[in-house]
Amino acid sequence: MLLWAVIWGAGLLACKPDVAEGPNILIVISDDLGVESSACYDTGTVKAPQPTIAGLCERGVVFEQVWAYPVCSPTRAAIFTGRHAWRTGVGCAVRGDQGPLPESEISLARRLGDAGYHTANIGKWHLGGELDHPNRLGWDHYTGLFESRVLDYYSWTRVTDGRMEQVHDYATSVHADDALDWLGERGAAPWLLWMAFTAPHVPLHLPPAELITDAGLSGTADDIDADPVPYFHAMIEAMDTELARLLDSVDDDTWIIYLGDNGTEAGLDQGYYADDQHKFSLYQGGIHVPMVIVGPGVTPGRVAVPVHVVDLFATVLELAGVEAPDVVLDSASLAPFLTAPDTAALRAHQVSVQFGEDVLDREAGGAVRDDRHKLIALFDGSVRMFDLQDDPLETRDLLEAPLDSELVPVHEALSAELAAVMAEIP
Repeated sequence: MLLWAVIWGAGLLACKPDVAEGPNILIVISDDLGVESSACYDTGTVKAPQPTIAGLCERGVVFEQVWAYPVCSPTRAAIFTGRHAWRTGVGCAVRGDQGPLPESEISLARRLGDAGYHTANIGKWHLGGELDHPNRLGWDHYTGLFESRVLDYYSWTRVTDGRMEQVHDYATSVHADDALDWLGERGAAPWLLWMAFTAPHVPLHLPPAELITDAGLSGTADDIDADPVPYFHAMIEAMDTELARLLDSVDDDTWIIYLGDNGTEAGLDQGYYADDQHKFSLYQGGIHVPMVIVGPGVTPGRVAVPVHVVDLFATVLELAGVEAPDVVLDSASLAPFLTAPDTAALRAHQVSVQFGEDVLDREAGGAVRDDRHKLIALFDGSVRMFDLQDDPLETRDLLEAPLDSELVPVHEALSAELAAVMAEIP
């Protein structure tokens, strides 16, 4: 079982500040945007214009090997709680009232709110429950898309602190407007803002002309169906444009964390991954996501060792100077990397899982990796092993032939780690 205590002590905050003087913290998460389509990652694919995100990478710390979950709900739950999916019970995409994040969890918002922070969650929720579920989990203010996606970016239902209303404006812009409105009302107290864009999640639409540079897109359904990637890129660029507007409203002392929630939808990655290795899978195309952290005193650079999105819980608490809750955590603070990007790995293994009724027709099981090798084991009994250093696209299963002697103990260690995790899955 993976039991990782939060790392405190030597780091950016050797002495914790008075929370009343604590820093503002902005977490921005994009929806269904894997590394192959993200700025700051050299994958050889054509990228959408992302000058805002690229600018963050130039002045921050880029994490090259970040694992999340194959779909968004468990990723969000892990960040909010510092606990892996088998502890929260959120192992797949939440549907309606089925499997919401339990209100008994001590959320990041509740922890910082109790310490005097103002907290807001804006944009995509997708953690189930009643319409006031975000508020019950500690967010002072919630407004945004409650379900997994909009049916139309220009006509969708917004939930605001338990109330529903129909909106007929471009969702990406509305999310940014709502965030700016909330920030404009802040006083002297520090704040935590979770900015969860629903872009560039399908359905694909043509964004407003002022948000993109490609003037040659018609926006017709036939054109989108015939060549969807330019529209996917346009939606990424529109998000980046609105992010610039949001960042213009925060000062240089604000901590900014940008990441993706899971891999890209199949058919939108320009053929970078194999057909079954995208979102919904435990392959890299499903769980390898972008992440960059920017803030006062960071040493810009790139982190090559593996980390996990669950680590953001402990990271934000340390940046805010707030003690960790007295519960079992799987989160380790990434603060050491922010001044020394070449810091050694915080743990020997990273894990990701997928389980629940919603994944019976997908890959239910788990994945584990060390600094080089990865093992995927599914509940149907299939097992695969890959060398991510020599084969980052996972094209050669090492278990199709007898393992070399030096790989036998690696396989045994990965298998034992993953077996312990999968035994915990409810």
